[in-house]
Amino acid sequence: MKEKIKTVYYCDYCKKKYFHRDACINHEEHCTLNENRSCRLCKLEKGRLKQVINYLRCNSTDKNGITIDVIKSALMNERKDSIFCPNCVLTIIRVLELQHLYDDFNYKKETNKFFGEFFIHKPKSTKTITTEELKNEIKKYVKNEI
Repeated sequence: MKEKIKTVYYCDYCKKKYFHRDACINHEEHCTLNENRSCRLCKLEKGRLKQVINYLRCNSTDKNGITIDVIKSALMNERKDSIFCPNCVLTIIRVLELQHLYDDFNYKKETNKFFGEFFIHKPKSTKTITTEELKNEIKKYVKNEI
């Protein structure tokens, strides 16, 4: 029998454990319990989300008064655009401990909507094409002819 002693690293925010120091450091930078995180999804800069969280803390006397719409509007005011990032909303819900919003917020649905709006190439038509036509379309796309 072999016995090994290993160093275990824990996230300061969510207590997730790692055996590699660099992996833990990387996780902590983006952990959704870290209010000073930088967002990988919408690229919100480090520290900007903390301003939104502090705004919500100061302007709401009752946690039950904070709704998804309030969070969305606070984020949009900070970003100065209409991007609604599900990761940032999840961070706010977790940091402010808004348990009443866990049922209202469907992370998977919101993430799919986020990627659908910004990253998925929508086809020009829905007609059925042959394999040969598909190959030609792919060749055109690769050559940047589309």
